[in-house]
Amino acid sequence: MEPIKRAIPMRDGVKIYTEVVEHGAKYWLIASHGIGEHLGRHKYLQEVFGFDVNVFQYDLRGHGRSGGEKAYIDPFDQFMEDLKDIIQYLKTNYKMEGYILYGHSMGALITCGFVQNYLGDDIENLRAMIVNAPPVGVGGPLGKFVNKVKSGFFNKLANIKMSVPLGGLVDLNTLSHRNQVIEEFNNDPLNHKKLHTKLLLEMVASSKKVFSRRINDKVEKYISYGTGDTLISVPELEKYLKEVDPSFTVRTIEGARHEQYQEIEKYRVPYFNYLRDLVKSLIF
Repeated sequence: MEPIKRAIPMRDGVKIYTEVVEHGAKYWLIASHGIGEHLGRHKYLQEVFGFDVNVFQYDLRGHGRSGGEKAYIDPFDQFMEDLKDIIQYLKTNYKMEGYILYGHSMGALITCGFVQNYLGDDIENLRAMIVNAPPVGVGGPLGKFVNKVKSGFFNKLANIKMSVPLGGLVDLNTLSHRNQVIEEFNNDPLNHKKLHTKLLLEMVASSKKVFSRRINDKVEKYISYGTGDTLISVPELEKYLKEVDPSFTVRTIEGARHEQYQEIEKYRVPYFNYLRDLVKSLIF
């Protein structure tokens, strides 16, 4: 089914590009993508879930076809407020009642932050939240510094208005074992090869704030990650799940890198099967 494509205005007038596939199902799946990419890299969601759920996807503010300064945010909570506006839009225009939130990477952070701080009285309508590879900590050599520094330091850095776009901040080799992913990412005009320092600092500051405490004990929470992921810090993520919020139901994809949905078949198929089986268990 061809998705319905619309640009919908947020509370401040910025237009967010959206795609809707509605099957008349009881539940909606609302998906938030990762940093520097766009909803088109997550088309698999429409294929994985078939007619089981209605699928709503959107390009984050400053990403893809959405408005806002490209690869920039100030403050990070604007992403959570956009998600709140989107949920209200679906309630108003599609009479949505039950829904599932899905987020990958930075989209997982946005989803967690929203459920933790913005969900309010809408708990009864949220069936569950499903997140993949949230940036609880930073991977690689830089992570050894970033993960040890207190949140106050990054809060101060994030408050600095000056920002510059920098390239090469994300090692594309960490995304997948599938060699074509790097070429596909670089050749996609909707992906951002340069990210504003403001966006990165805001993301780190928000991550330290959100993952310093439990998300929301009234919500069913599911999390997955690849044990071979070096873009995020798997040890920091596992520490959080063990010591801070052990109420998540956890699924690991052994050996997979950051983008399981772009992985070779060995890792991609188990991840898709996990998503399909999980959602079916939630809605039937």
